[in-house]
Parts: sequence; C-alpha cells; structure tokens
Amino acid sequence: MAQHAPSDLILMAGQSNMAGHKVGVDDLAETERGLIEGARIWANGAWVPLAVDAGYQKRGFGPELSFARQWQVQTGRPLSIVKLAKGGSYLSRGWSAEGRGGPLYQRLVAEVRAAMATGPVRLRGLIWMQGESDALDHEDAQAYGTRFEGFVARLRQDLGVPDLPIVAGLITAPGGHVDLVRDAMASADVTAFKTVETRDLAHRSGAVHLTASGLAALGQRFADALSSFEDSALIRQWLWTSDQYHAWYEGETLTPTGVVVSLPHAVADDGFAEPGFGQRFFRKRGTAAVYVRARMSNWFQDDEVFEMAKAIRGFIPKETKLVTYGASMGAYGGLLLSGALAADRVLAVAPQYSIDRATVPWEKRWSKAAKRIDGFVHRMEDHVSPTAQKLVFYDPLNADRNQIALFDTDDTWSLIKIPLASHQVAQRLLDSKSLPLLFEGLFDDGPPVNDIRKAARARRRDSKIYWLTLANKSAERRPGLALYAIDRCLEVGGPKWKLKKLRETLSARETT
Repeated sequence: MAQHAPSDLILMAGQSNMAGHKVGVDDLAETERGLIEGARIWANGAWVPLAVDAGYQKRGFGPELSFARQWQVQTGRPLSIVKLAKGGSYLSRGWSAEGRGGPLYQRLVAEVRAAMATGPVRLRGLIWMQGESDALDHEDAQAYGTRFEGFVARLRQDLGVPDLPIVAGLITAPGGHVDLVRDAMASADVTAFKTVETRDLAHRSGAVHLTASGLAALGQRFADALSSFEDSALIRQWLWTSDQYHAWYEGETLTPTGVVVSLPHAVADDGFAEPGFGQRFFRKRGTAAVYVRARMSNWFQDDEVFEMAKAIRGFIPKETKLVTYGASMGAYGGLLLSGALAADRVLAVAPQYSIDRATVPWEKRWSKAAKRIDGFVHRMEDHVSPTAQKLVFYDPLNADRNQIALFDTDDTWSLIKIPLASHQVAQRLLDSKSLPLLFEGLFDDGPPVNDIRKAARARRRDSKIYWLTLANKSAERRPGLALYAIDRCLEVGGPKWKLKKLRETLSARETT
C-alpha cells in the first residue's frame, strides 16, 4: 500500500462549457497562466501538472482552473482531476449509460479506473456541465431527467462508489427546450446532488458559451457546491480491471489493522452491476476492504483470478491482517484464494466444495453455470491455505450439508451449523442481528463462534429466512406448521409472492 497522502479526485464531464469554448491563454491574466501548485490532471494515461492547455485537450481550459484554485483555498489538500468533455455531445448518445454505454461514457469510466489505479485517492465527486445538445430535441429534453438519473446510478455502480456526490450546472441557451432540461436537472431524483446557476454568468454572443470570466466564476461555484458536502470520502484505489474481474480498495486509512477481501456471490445477469459484497455493511463499521466483482458466475475457474489475487496481496502490507469473506460462490472463492492471498482467516458462508458435475453428480443447483464453465481447472483443496483459520457457516438441514461433507478438514477448520437458513445463511444471520458478530475480533482472536450460534438461535423468530425455510420444510408432512410459519414470515417482511404461492399449494393439497 502506498503511504503518501491521497489527493482529492474530482471528475469533470460534459460538453462545450466544460471543455471551454474558444478560450486560451491570452484570455487569462499573467498571474493565472502558470501551473497550479498541488494540482494535477489526467492526460494520455498519466498525471501532468494542471495548467492551461493541460489534460486531454490540446488547447484551452474550462472551469477546472478556477475550481482548483478555489478548492485549494477551501481545503488546502492536493487535487487530482479527471476531465472528459466534448462539444455538441448528447446525454442520449455519447454519454448514454444504457446497455454497454455510449463511447464517451465508456471512456470516462475507463479513464477514471486507470487514474485510480496509479495510487490512492479520495474520490470527492463528479462535476457535470451538459445538456445544451439534448435541449435541441423535444424528446431528448423530455427524457433528460430519467436519463440523467440512470447516468448517475450507472456511474456510481461502475466505479463502486454508491454515494458519489454530484454537482451539475444548469444550462443556459436561447430557444429550444432549455427549460425542460433545466427543470429535469433541478428536480432529478438523485441523492448527494446539487445544482449551480449559470444564467447570470458572462456568455459570448449567442448566450450559449461562457467567456473566460464566466468559466472562472463557474469553476468557483462548482468548488463551493462540492466542498459543502460532508467530508467523509474514503480512500480508494483501483487494483484490477478486465473483462472478467474488478477489484478496488476502500478504507478510512492506508494503514488499517486488517483488510477484508470480499468475494462476490453468484449472479443471474451482469455481476459488474452489483455493489461490492457487504460494501454498505463494511462502510458503516469502518472496516477496510478490497471488493472483487466477477462479470459472470464462473466460480473463479481461470488463471486470471490468481493474477488478481497476487495484485491484491501486493497492495496490502504483510503486517496487515487479511480475511477473505463471501457467501455461496464468494465463499468458495474465499477458500480457493486463501492460499494465494496468504489469508489469516476465512469467513465462508454456505460455500460449495464444487459445482463440477464430475465431482458432485448429485448437485442440481447452479446448472447453467456448471454447463457454461469450460473445464473446472482449479480445485479448492489444491489452493486453500493450510494455516488460515477457516470458519464455515451452513445449514445442516439442506443440500449444503452434502457439499460440506466433502471438505477435508483439520483443526484449522470450524464448521458452524445455522439450522433453518437454507442456502441464505448470510441473510438469516443478518435478520437475527447475528451477522455483526462474525466481524467481532476479526483481526484478533477471531469471531465469538458460540455467541454467534446462541444469537442466531435466540433471535431466529426475527428472521424471514427462518420462517420461510420452516414453511417449505414442513409443507408436505406438517401443513398446519407450514401455515403458521407463513403467517409469521409475513409479519417479519417475508416475500409475499413466494408465501402466497406456498399457501395456494397447501390449499390445493387439502382439496385433493
């Protein structure tokens, strides 16, 4: 882990008023033409000092210069900027976050990840100045609010920052459907979001493009708005990006006592659309973590995953405790990679020994993934750490017990039974307020296993998973108990459609 202080990272994106239209060094006073000390901008895959004609643009400047000066006056912290803007671009096209994303959106995400891979930063927010092009078309203007909300949600998702602050400039232009876009922006259903006015700023003839003085004022307004958000940005560094995996670090410090490496569970669609597993939970606890995302449910059956593990291990200092954590496929991954990561402890919730039908011909679950995987090349037992403490949580009353029975265990393993959880052991523990206990003493002597068992049992009636599992298991032989469990499950927020279907099945049996 790099030990120098992380800089504040600001993202800037949009069209001509973010790029800066027909402005250059001659539009600045002599005192504003030099380098801005302590500030840098991303350009062609590297950081360069922030100045006029710096960044991806060959010439000119936008609001970033005055933003940087104002930001440093307010914070005194080093500043990094990733900026991408193109005149005449549309949110409905180049910046679209739908599907694969438009070319500008894709490039922005790629540039930000590349910049974040160079060292630790505190990602403070996105500055957005765009919408004039969309205001030219009535349909685009009407859809702007929905598209902008989707853009923000997708960007936060792709960067792994669910609460990324956003500041947007309200556009100014004559004619068209400007007010539709302005109103859509002002009323957007986006958290951690503010807008700044631009109508009173100095514009060139035509009232679309800002002058140099207008850009200067805009940058100051952006800085004032963004700096007003709560100062709680975590340190982040992007560790791995490919077509198969993402991995990034997130924590309050560069020197934590311990780090959790969180592995993803199986997904039905695109795993890159998921947050880091347990991300919200770890953030609330202040636990440093490396989050891994897999595009598909592949059970980590490729060589790349070990290259990624090497990169993660190289980032985390040897003296820092490392714990792997995951559920289902993620639990398998935590065990599989525990050796490569030199893990001190593994928290494996409902793991599999294998889903390879040649090894577990009786397994009926995860059939699509098992068929799709082209050869199971990595057996878990060949890679699991022989020294790490391995805590396995599972339901002994469902099919997971057959998987657990295949583990070759010794005194470094603890098999903890959580009855009536089905495969959703993590949710069962969360429902019964037992999950936090898994992380007590995580980087010391380990979680209090007996307390976890007791809490999971004592508070089982608070768990919708407990009641749903009980209802399913008792449906055939004890329908009265199943109906009772259905009612209790509804009381604690269980899935109505599943319970309705189960109740209908029970009623049908009574009438036959």
